[in-house]
Amino acid sequence: MNKIINKIKHLMGTPVMIRPIADTNNYQINQSGFSGNSLSDQNILIVTNIVDGYEKIKDIFKNENCYLSILYCDNDTLNDEMIKKSSAGLLGSYTHIINLVVSDNTNMQLKAQITVINDPVRCVYQWLQVESGYLIEKTSYATICTAYYYNDTIFDIEKNSQNGGISSLIKGLGGVLSNHGIIENGLISSSKVPFEEMLHTTIYLSGKYGQIMAGEVLHMELRR
Repeated sequence: MNKIINKIKHLMGTPVMIRPIADTNNYQINQSGFSGNSLSDQNILIVTNIVDGYEKIKDIFKNENCYLSILYCDNDTLNDEMIKKSSAGLLGSYTHIINLVVSDNTNMQLKAQITVINDPVRCVYQWLQVESGYLIEKTSYATICTAYYYNDTIFDIEKNSQNGGISSLIKGLGGVLSNHGIIENGLISSSKVPFEEMLHTTIYLSGKYGQIMAGEVLHMELRR
């Protein structure tokens, strides 16, 4: 009988084990937000090369009922002191960090000034190093989501390489950081995708249900 049962199990296929969601809290329903209300009352830091237009970003986050700080950085000089200084006035440390890197402002739907980062792969790598060190020291559970919003109006081998490099960084660090209680994921988004939709997705990835995407990267494109 056991042999028959084992044979049936074999024919049915191998079970797939899914990593559990680390945040087991039940939250009140918030149909206006994108995080399942799991970012409510949380301290969130956005690190970005966007120079201005922060009111638009804050407006997108207002329904999450979180405490949002935005830190401008246009190169790989981000350090622990800059993060700590940006949290002045907050109660407690950051538990969620979002890296928002915009490749350039050509044909961008985002009406804001940016500073072009010449080597975004190196920059993101350095940011992730500093941010993970900060979070490991401060909290037992946190998230990092990296979003790369790129201009795809022309095919460019270098841009394609940058997309692949950033994606590989996120995937490579995901498994390592999960051992420290940090859920790390990201997305690579075409500039043809509305900026609001891209940012809504980073909110989802930073929330409770985005944890199933630990170590994974979403690719967003707009197809007609």
